[in-house]
This record gives sequence, C-alpha cells and structure tokens, in this order.
Amino acid sequence: MTITLADLIADHREDQATWPDARPISFARWYRNKFVLGRDGTWHSVDIHKYRMNGTSGGGRIDDSKAKAEFRAANRDVQKFLRGFRQSHPAEYRSFRTWIDSNAFRRVYMGKAPPWDVALALGLVNLAGRMASLYRAQSEPAALQSYCDDFIGVDCSGFVNSYFMSKGRYRLRTTDSPSIAAYAQQNRRLQAFPGVPDDHVFCWMPPLTRGFRHIVLIDGWRRPPGRDNDPVGARLWTAQSSAALGGIMVQVYEILEAPPTRGANRGAWKGRRVAGVGDPTTHTIIDNWVYLAPPMPNGT
Repeated sequence: MTITLADLIADHREDQATWPDARPISFARWYRNKFVLGRDGTWHSVDIHKYRMNGTSGGGRIDDSKAKAEFRAANRDVQKFLRGFRQSHPAEYRSFRTWIDSNAFRRVYMGKAPPWDVALALGLVNLAGRMASLYRAQSEPAALQSYCDDFIGVDCSGFVNSYFMSKGRYRLRTTDSPSIAAYAQQNRRLQAFPGVPDDHVFCWMPPLTRGFRHIVLIDGWRRPPGRDNDPVGARLWTAQSSAALGGIMVQVYEILEAPPTRGANRGAWKGRRVAGVGDPTTHTIIDNWVYLAPPMPNGT
C-alpha cells in the first residue's frame, strides 16, 4: 500500500477531532508519542519534544536559522510535489493549498503548531521525498525522528495556545496570539485560588522577572490535608514546553505563599517545582513568583 494525499488529509481531520476533551498532560504526551503515516501506510511514532522559539537560538533550542532555512527548502519541495496533483487530484490539491496558505505549515517550523499539523507536515514532507534526501542512510522511522530533532519543536506559548485551539477556544493565527502578556494582564491575575484551577495558567512575567516570560498549563491539583480552601501547600500537576528543562514535559509545582498585597511581588503566587516528580525526575528546585490566570474566553 502506498499512501496518498487523501490519506494524509483524512488522518489530519480525524486527528483534530480526536482530542477536544484532552487534559493538558494528555496533550503533552500526544506530542511525545505522535503517530505519522509513512510512505507505505505504516504508522511511525515520533517524539516531538524539543523547544523551538522563533527568533532565538542556542541554549539547547533548535537552531533558528536552520529551522527557517529548512522551512524554505521543504516548502519548495512540497509545492513542486503538489503541482503534480493539480490536474489529477484537484480536490486534494485544493485542501493542501488551503492548509499551506493559512500559514499552518509555516507555524510547524516556528514552534507554534498543534500536534495534528506537525503530523500532517511530516507526512507531506516525507511523501515529497525530502526525508529520504536528507537522511539517506536512515530508515523511514529514524529519518522522521531525526527531522523532528533537527527542525521541529514547540515553545511555551505555542504549546498552551495549541492546547486551547484543540478545545475550539482559539482560531489559528500567523502571529503568536494570545501572548503571555495577554494571559497575565493585570485585570486577569487571580489573587484568590479558584476551587477548580484546571486549564488555568501560571505566567512568569515582568516585573517579577528580568524580561523572562514563560507560561504553564495547570492540569489539576491536590489540596493539602486539613487545609480547607487554603491553597498554601497545594500541589499542582502541570504541562509545559520549557527551554530550560528541555522542551515538552510534565511538572509538579507546590504553592508556598499566597499573593502579597504590596511590594514588588504584589498579586503573584510563590511556588516551586517539586523534586523527584514529573519529567525529568531530577532537577534544580527554584522558587518562583508567578501570576495565576484563568483561560482566555472562547473566541479570543
């Protein structure tokens, strides 16, 4: 069996419809074990875990110039491949043109894509012969993984926004929107802990940090025994993509202090990563001052 463009399109549509009820941790693991259709119809699992932020390089991240250059080269190969189907398979050609023209393909190389778009991009680039050209000595599954490791990753806001896109809250945009600053704008910062913080976010933002910005999705939490509604000591299970920790992963945070009402950290929560829990299980414990905010409204 040789897969066709119709197979890729059908898989993409099914993929989008599969996970609207996924929790953040399940969504993170969807990237880490994503199935991609091979050229002969075999499913190959790839681990899309690296951190990729458009405009920056270094620090263990996917190299910016390499990713941008590969997008240009892959786009040329894909466009050439698709032109051969313009007359023979007009409906399939139009579907891919619509997808590509929406900038969904470009966002895969910018660290901003949901897992279903990454899988479609990998399948299409592979079908166009680019994997075989770049990784001639490797098997197809190995080449797909090498391609992910070299060029495809997700940054922190790309991960969070893709999660909410899977819920139907957001539409696809060329730019990274909503931004971390939009989530954590002053009138959205919670100073009382919600009864159910699921799908809320932690935001690292100035003036709490020296220019550093980061966002984490909360999956759920456990209240400390005998503390009623006092969140101090609570543990929160989260999913995120972190440059410092190596990309997409699960982490547990503990609330240390409720928001002070004055001073430099006014309105922020003090927390820390819990040692020995999550991915990786060993890491430096760092106390953080973060803003807690609800998800953005539907249709943002």
